[in-house]
Amino acid sequence: MVLDGRGVKVKGYSNGYFLGPTILEDVNVDMSMAKEEAFGPVAALIRADSLDQAIEWINTKTNLGHSASIMTQSGKNARKYIREVNVGNVAVNVAVAQPYAFFPLGSRRESFVGTAKSRMASMRMFMDEKTVITRWV
Repeated sequence: MVLDGRGVKVKGYSNGYFLGPTILEDVNVDMSMAKEEAFGPVAALIRADSLDQAIEWINTKTNLGHSASIMTQSGKNARKYIREVNVGNVAVNVAVAQPYAFFPLGSRRESFVGTAKSRMASMRMFMDEKTVITRWV
């Protein structure tokens, strides 16, 4: 554990409940942390040997498919990642793929249960959507 969010205190809110960010490093794809959804401020850092290996892990090592993020300077790698990962929300150079509440929050595979859609839900009901958020500096 690189950062333990349980020890974070918010000044002026000592009687409230706050869970700070938790960062786990050296996570591998066979750990439960990599296979289950953590509904909270948790990041599991998994290092792959190649882009192809990372895409394969995302598509085959879990039954979930809510979101996936990549940090890269390569437009070629970003395009490949966007096209090939089987998730509903893809982020390139952004930690989270949902920046605004009105964006669709579609998911795939077992993450699909309980999805919330935008106002266009009636038109998109039978579509397999993928939301992509990118940032280039």
